[in-house]
Amino acid sequence: MSDLQQLLQQLMQTNVTKTVQRELYPAILPSRPELSQAGKVVLITGGGTGVGYAIARSFVQASADTVIIIGRRVEVLASAGSLLEQEAKTAGTNTKIVTRPCDVVNLGQVDELWKDLATQGITVDVFVANAAKFTEPKPILELGADEVWSQFEVNAKSPLYFTEKFYSQPGDKQKFLINVSTASVHMTAHPGVAMRPAYTLTKMTGTLLFQLIAQSMPPQKMQVISFRYIATGRRQCHRVSVRNSSTMV
Repeated sequence: MSDLQQLLQQLMQTNVTKTVQRELYPAILPSRPELSQAGKVVLITGGGTGVGYAIARSFVQASADTVIIIGRRVEVLASAGSLLEQEAKTAGTNTKIVTRPCDVVNLGQVDELWKDLATQGITVDVFVANAAKFTEPKPILELGADEVWSQFEVNAKSPLYFTEKFYSQPGDKQKFLINVSTASVHMTAHPGVAMRPAYTLTKMTGTLLFQLIAQSMPPQKMQVISFRYIATGRRQCHRVSVRNSSTMV
């Protein structure tokens, strides 16, 4: 078991919540008619692995019209896309799967992505800000300003830029923004969390960003939701990989 996996197991231990769910249960099954996403187009950053892939899978099960997953690695996206297409067949939905290579910090690539969507007449209804970056455990001053700032680029600036593009799409249809945060923003004193201070700092910044957007945004125009996860416990999340160097999904 890796150091990160051990940390996640520790964070799962709590005397506050009696039951920690690792699998779907009936009340939140994506296949429930009340939770149908029929007709919606969903875009997920970092959708080829881990939590992003699990979210994509759930939207497929909820009958979303189109699920767009983006990431840097073409082969990872291709594999995930194939699995999601098979999931659509298994679930009996007609969800269209679109994979798009895109580095979320490359503004030129991001602009091209949104331009192509507009050219095709595609309006994104749901944007899931999931891509994130962290590095090996090291004090923040040892990481250096450049590395710390690179995490701000992924965990704060990129979600803001995507949100600007998402919100500025034409039309009055209600939009839905989902921010994938982390429980570590509330657990800075935990030894394992304290070992990655730049990640916690930048994820705090990103979470506050969406709180401020939500405060000034009528939910009828754009509903903003932040949720925090602790461990990628579900089977479909097992694809996530952790490298000793910088990690971005």
